[in-house]
Amino acid sequence: MHERTWLAAVSLAVLACAGCIPDLGVSTGGGSASGGLDEDVGAVNAEAMVLDLQTGEISSRMDLDASSPTLRDREMAFRRVGSGSGEFLIAIFEVTQAQWDRLAGSAPWSAVVPTEVPAGAVSAGMPAFNLSYDAVATALAGFRSRTGVQLEVPSDAQWSTACGGSGTWWWGSTAGTAAQLEARAIVRESQRATSGPRQVGGTAGNSHGLHDMHGNVWEWTSPGVHVRGGSWFDPAFTARRDNLAGADSGGGIDSSVAHALVGVRLVLRL
Repeated sequence: MHERTWLAAVSLAVLACAGCIPDLGVSTGGGSASGGLDEDVGAVNAEAMVLDLQTGEISSRMDLDASSPTLRDREMAFRRVGSGSGEFLIAIFEVTQAQWDRLAGSAPWSAVVPTEVPAGAVSAGMPAFNLSYDAVATALAGFRSRTGVQLEVPSDAQWSTACGGSGTWWWGSTAGTAAQLEARAIVRESQRATSGPRQVGGTAGNSHGLHDMHGNVWEWTSPGVHVRGGSWFDPAFTARRDNLAGADSGGGIDSSVAHALVGVRLVLRL
């Protein structure tokens, strides 16, 4: 099997270009990088459900510490999103490499040509990448057979609801200042001296207490024909809330192919 290069998924940006908006409203002025929804007290203090990936035990936690390394390794935390029959539990972070190893016992990112992997991209708290949808489905089926816990890939509708807001971004219709975009989204425009993904949870959380909804790595949605949210390598316009990469490619993205810029965020079904 041929190794896939790190930049092989650049075609995802092409798939995402239909209907792109050239003016993101990014200004270079000063001002605080925080504010508004990313400081939502309700989301921070709301109940979270925490899954122990080693034992399968699920517990409720009110004092969730999103900075804890454990939530990027042995545990996976979820927030309630939506209401009524449409309510669901979605992970606050993209699946990390440590978490994927616990779920699947594999390291698909190792198949990427080593010389093209940005320094530091392979680390326990970094997002898992080079994932195919089929590999995710297989890993989740195996985890359910071992623990009885049902984890799923969110649907497009669930992903949009989890992203929050009704504009281009979870925080509004414009990206704001360059500093504000950098604090909220890991995209090409956010890169400075170094490039590549960052540890999950490095950006401000949205109104639901979810992190990295824009950028870092693309996220699969069910049933495996779209990816959402953009990546560190792609321009900001591909990370907009309503962009479905793969929607204009006929049958969508091939669910059996692993893309070097694609990871996943999971939903917990109780």
